[in-house]
Amino acid sequence: FKTLQQCIDLLKSLPDDESFVFESKYIPSSTIGKHVRHICEHFRLLLDSRPIPVKRSFAEEYFLTSDDNDNDSMDTLNESSEWNVDYDNRTRKGAAETSRVLAIKQIERLQSTILEYSTIIPLNTPINMCTVADKDPMHVQSTYGRELWFCCHHAVHHYALIRVICIELKIPYPEDFGVAPSTLVYLEDKERFTL
Repeated sequence: FKTLQQCIDLLKSLPDDESFVFESKYIPSSTIGKHVRHICEHFRLLLDSRPIPVKRSFAEEYFLTSDDNDNDSMDTLNESSEWNVDYDNRTRKGAAETSRVLAIKQIERLQSTILEYSTIIPLNTPINMCTVADKDPMHVQSTYGRELWFCCHHAVHHYALIRVICIELKIPYPEDFGVAPSTLVYLEDKERFTL
């Protein structure tokens, strides 16, 4: 949640929309907008690929015994439903890479979804991840928590590239923007031990 908020705060601090679409001379074909869109796509692919609960049929509802009805939810996941994520299946390009306002709205929607999911989806929920390694499809077992961590970690690395563009444009940015949390902990520990 904090990782996405960092992006919103940076986007709101940009001096103008031109800086959002400015193409870097140091990172060819790179703009703040393209990085933000790419980050959002990864979160969206994770969150949108979740199996949707299926409403019970009228017959299932009608023939439920009192023991069956102890479950608070009237929705169930299809027995065959699996959570499959493929981060390579991206749309690429999109309005969020050229409009700061749309990018902020998209990030806010992602935050809302993550917050909603935090109350209903355990972090250890299994996920099948599909990826391409050496041009061959590969399937890896994972969990919702691990993939959420991956999306945050992936975002921080793109923030480091956004930081380069901010330096290029002489736009101020937070000192910890684009720095991995483990690096921040290391720097804090190092500073504490040198005092």
